[in-house]
Amino acid sequence: MIVCLSQAPQNGWETWFSLDYGTKFSKMTSKVRRAKSFDIKKRLIQLKKIVKETKLAVKTPPLQGSAAMKYYPVKLVNAREAEIQLEMLEYFIV
Repeated sequence: MIVCLSQAPQNGWETWFSLDYGTKFSKMTSKVRRAKSFDIKKRLIQLKKIVKETKLAVKTPPLQGSAAMKYYPVKLVNAREAEIQLEMLEYFIV
């Protein structure tokens, strides 16, 4: 993050607020979650299965206005996410 400061006397309050904001922002913390390890070959098989299933699920979109249309965008995102994960895993295996 970048905070711009002014040396001009007429911008003193803005500079003070920016410095106060930076001080508070620097004290922020977040918890780090440890990622679970997995067997790459098993995960590769899982992802291939998931990609196949999700591609089949989004192959034909539901009719416009139907209740199933509500979840179609989520299915599209899940399908693309599985494809990306598979591509990344295959890239690192080779």
